[in-house]
Amino acid sequence: MGSLGVFRGVFVNAPPATFAFDDALSFAGVTPPPPFSGSGSFQRAATGAKSWTGSLAVSFPGALNVPLTDPASKRS
Repeated sequence: MGSLGVFRGVFVNAPPATFAFDDALSFAGVTPPPPFSGSGSFQRAATGAKSWTGSLAVSFPGALNVPLTDPASKRS
């Protein structure tokens, strides 16, 4: 009680070429079509450290050009 959560989601059908990954599943890259812009890269190091970087973004009503690779953003 007293809390409010907001969930926003965007889905798009895209050809397989927009998503690439290696056989070890230690790298993945995505360049989806509009309404997304930019691209994102996921990497998992041998140490287990993970990173999600790039320029991938999408706009929502009232929230334009939201970065999806920003480490400060919360994704589930």
